[in-house]
Amino acid sequence: MEVFWKSTYTVLALLGAIGLFLFSIKLMGEALQKIAGQGMRMIISRLAQNSFRGVLSGLGITAAIQSSSAVTVMLVSLSGAGLLSFREAFAMIMGANIGTTLKSWLLALFGFSFDPTMLALPLVAFSLFFLFSKNEKRKFTGEFIIGLALFFVAMEFIKNQATVLTLNPFIANFLKNAGGTEFQHILLFCFIGFVITALLQSSSAMMAFTLALAGTGGISFPLAVAMVVGENLGTTITANLAALVGDYRAKRVALSHFLFNLSGVVIVLFIFQYVIQGLTELLSLLNIPSALMIPVGLAAFHTTFNLALAFLWISFIPQMHLAVTALVNENSHKTKALKFSSNYIISTAEFSLLQAKNELAHLASMVASLSRLTSRLLITRDPEESDHLQQNFQFLTGEIQKSQQLTDTYLQKLSIAELSQQGRIRHQFMLLTADHLIQITRILRKMLVILKEKEESKVWFTPKQYQNLIELSDLVNGAFSLLEQHLNGDYHQANISKVMIIEEKINHLRDKIKAKIPKKIEEGKIPQASAEYYKSLIDTWESTGDIIAAINQGLSTCRWAPDENS
Repeated sequence: MEVFWKSTYTVLALLGAIGLFLFSIKLMGEALQKIAGQGMRMIISRLAQNSFRGVLSGLGITAAIQSSSAVTVMLVSLSGAGLLSFREAFAMIMGANIGTTLKSWLLALFGFSFDPTMLALPLVAFSLFFLFSKNEKRKFTGEFIIGLALFFVAMEFIKNQATVLTLNPFIANFLKNAGGTEFQHILLFCFIGFVITALLQSSSAMMAFTLALAGTGGISFPLAVAMVVGENLGTTITANLAALVGDYRAKRVALSHFLFNLSGVVIVLFIFQYVIQGLTELLSLLNIPSALMIPVGLAAFHTTFNLALAFLWISFIPQMHLAVTALVNENSHKTKALKFSSNYIISTAEFSLLQAKNELAHLASMVASLSRLTSRLLITRDPEESDHLQQNFQFLTGEIQKSQQLTDTYLQKLSIAELSQQGRIRHQFMLLTADHLIQITRILRKMLVILKEKEESKVWFTPKQYQNLIELSDLVNGAFSLLEQHLNGDYHQANISKVMIIEEKINHLRDKIKAKIPKKIEEGKIPQASAEYYKSLIDTWESTGDIIAAINQGLSTCRWAPDENS
């Protein structure tokens, strides 16, 4: 019974240490994003103009977010929304694989050369100089330092519990029987690394455990390398789970991540003995202290493995695209709206805000399409075409409502306290914009009702009336096109002057048209009933233009300005 309770305590303590490790990564990632603020959003929004820059972008973003899985989930989501091409997403995935290895070096160099808890309390003391500052960025710096202190404490706990775990009779017996370098043992530990990483949804946490287990002599160096290989594949499961609710584009990107890492697993297992020999000879030549030999060896393998894999695939992105296109059929995986991935264990508020930004752009695009559809309904004379357009109108309206509810709920759930000052401004702007877009949808639906009533009443417009309405709708749709560009781009760089010029033209045209209506009625050129429908349509188009202008004016609050008290 005593053995049972000791074993239970060891397992719970190890899980607690891993939980503290994950929390420290989350805390550091959030703090870094809040410090980076607009700069991080600029890196992500510009993405990659070529594959090499895509790899670098993925590497940099992963270093900031502190999680390759979180980055790949984001890439899958953006690809599903059509906001990232396959080439861009796959290049950034390769970079994310490299970026996640940076933590391996931090663990190897600082987790085994001395007691990391010696740094923890001094770091906490140092953070106090920042935490109580009135400047937000200094506060976030303090949070990052606290996260780093917890990172070192968690690493020491993991090391201690890994040592205790290997003393357990059952575990010790298992490791002894599976401690050879036979291929079946290599496969077993590769599988263990894969499964536990998939369950934890964090290759970093599993890497910390592997380093602790190998560094304390619990497993041999070859078996530790096998576990790292499995971890590299296990980290792809999170993105593939996120892609289950996405469309064919999301599934293709997630599958490419799996195939990319699987190819590395197959290659390494095929030449496993040569890899171990090469690493052993390299470490002996470098004359590394014995305490650091295994941790540094694992970190070196982790980085070299992912670098080599990226170098191998960077010229074969089209071939990967062909492979996933053949495996994932476009017609059987159609989902219109982007699905948020907010339940990921190390997701952060700034990262989540980026997903909301892209869904908002997608929502605006659908509302703009609805406006253009309304313009076509205005001029069509074919009853069959009119019925088809009205069906499309109803379908698109439903999709818009779903997207707006999803976006609004997602934004409401975000913790304002975890956002930077710039992030909070954008958060408020996004909430207001989602509401504005729904207002436009209601106006367009009202316009459809007006057109139906006009048709049922057998009321006709003159060619001049049609010409004026078409001119007005063209101006509104032109403003919509500019709004789409602004919401897809960097908010702080939006130039709203063109939109405001269009708004002035809309108002001028409305005043000009409506001023002539009484005279036209008096002269008998426009029947009274026709004039009423005419004025209603003019007012609805003008109201749509007003709201588009209001959204663009809201962008002026998102200028990249220094934080307060800085």
